[in-house]
Amino acid sequence: MTYFALAQSHFRYGILYWGTALTTNINPLKVIQKRFLMVLLNKNRYPTDLLFKEPKVLDLRQLYYLNMAVVRDRRSELSQKNHIYGTRRRYPYLTPRTASAEAHRSRAYMSAKIFNSLPEELSFITKPKKLRRSQKGKYAVAVFDLWT
Repeated sequence: MTYFALAQSHFRYGILYWGTALTTNINPLKVIQKRFLMVLLNKNRYPTDLLFKEPKVLDLRQLYYLNMAVVRDRRSELSQKNHIYGTRRRYPYLTPRTASAEAHRSRAYMSAKIFNSLPEELSFITKPKKLRRSQKGKYAVAVFDLWT
């Protein structure tokens, strides 16, 4: 599909840096992405959720989460819990304690939050190529729908 060659390559460029930008800055890019898909699919008025599901394309938010999951090969950024018993905070990676909403958009906070949402069979993959391959199939759109 021409979308991947013409548009997605531009959207993926630098997404780790501007992916955490405020929604007022991201919204024009979302509009451009939706408009580009509508032109490619030759749809004048079409629901947004079907617009991304029909050609199996990830929106900007999902692209950001996928890139965070793939690029994060350095697990030294993420600190794991060391206890074996179940607690309220059952997630394997500690999210840093923050005092502001701006800190919730930091790379350390988002990477821990993304990896806590991964299913167990994918959270233990250490090589980025394996994670990328497993993400591209059935899994990529389904898991990142949790973040809507």
